[in-house]
Amino acid sequence: MKPSSTEVGTALYGAWRLMRFDSNAVSYFDKSVDGFWKSFYAAVFWVPVMTIVSFIFAPQLPVNLLSILSMLMSNIAYLFVFPLIFMGVCNVIGWEKNFIGCIVALNWTRVFYACLLLPVGLIFSTIIANAGDPSSVGLATPGEAANQPSGLLLLVFLGLALYALAYEIFIYSRSLEISLPAGFGAVVIEMMIALVWTLAQSIIMAVTGGMSGTGG
Repeated sequence: MKPSSTEVGTALYGAWRLMRFDSNAVSYFDKSVDGFWKSFYAAVFWVPVMTIVSFIFAPQLPVNLLSILSMLMSNIAYLFVFPLIFMGVCNVIGWEKNFIGCIVALNWTRVFYACLLLPVGLIFSTIIANAGDPSSVGLATPGEAANQPSGLLLLVFLGLALYALAYEIFIYSRSLEISLPAGFGAVVIEMMIALVWTLAQSIIMAVTGGMSGTGG
């Protein structure tokens, strides 16, 4: 069920306005059952980016054809697994009324969210790479850190990370029509689900990486 170019453009425009914390942005999403299934088309845009981000945040994972395919399949699977789990959560908490609209908003905003996480991941990897440097942020005063490249990177990283958190809270708050504190709770729930999924993903990646290494 592929959306038209007009529907994609409208949904992405709504996602862009959500990034700017526009309270009326959710009105650009098709919150019908048909719109729900069409929103999964957004994965075409963000799954490849999130696959790259996944390897950036987990440099210990092997990088080969098998592991890349495994990561791609894992991210695609999560796209469908998360709504199933979150639907159960919404039914228990009482958020089921706006569940479809929430998933639609999440699917389309993940396009920009993935693009946001890419520079965050690159900065994170740079900070980790510089961690052994005596002039790194961890061994400098706050004033000195602000004048060092690694210090500036840390400030940018924290700024982007906080923005990403606020962005997620706002999405849940507006799409589920709940308060901002409740939106924060929804983000925590998503993070817990994602953590369990990531742990399972890491185990699978380690196994497939080992199999690839053995085969080579």
